[in-house]
Amino acid sequence: MATVDQIRECTDCARAFLYTANKVNSIDDFALGRIYPCVVNAAFSCELFEKAIIATEAPDRHFSNGHRLKDLFSMISPTGQAFIQDAYSHANDDIETFDQLLDEANEAFIEWRYAYEKNVDIHPNALIAFAEALNNYLKTIEE
Repeated sequence: MATVDQIRECTDCARAFLYTANKVNSIDDFALGRIYPCVVNAAFSCELFEKAIIATEAPDRHFSNGHRLKDLFSMISPTGQAFIQDAYSHANDDIETFDQLLDEANEAFIEWRYAYEKNVDIHPNALIAFAEALNNYLKTIEE
């Protein structure tokens, strides 16, 4: 069982990783090597936001395990999922659909930490839009 303080700390970390992803993404000279820290930070922020949401919504305040964003998203309440999908759709400008994003980003944190070793693909702005949507929902349910 997570305490309210642990959930707040998780949330603060998620917001810090999102802030970092946005900072890296805003650099005018966005070279290929900079996409790696952008995606890793954005993906980890999504993971932490999802875990904070799940713990906040759960009666036992339990933190979920794992890095797979799609799996974690499925543990969020239907009301939360609808809010997040709607917020993502409004912020995303149709870069890719929500389902495409979840499929593409499911293992982003796992895959992008060593992206230079393999062939990976993702749209960082879509991932950041997802993180922002998660953050916005979390703000509505925070204690």
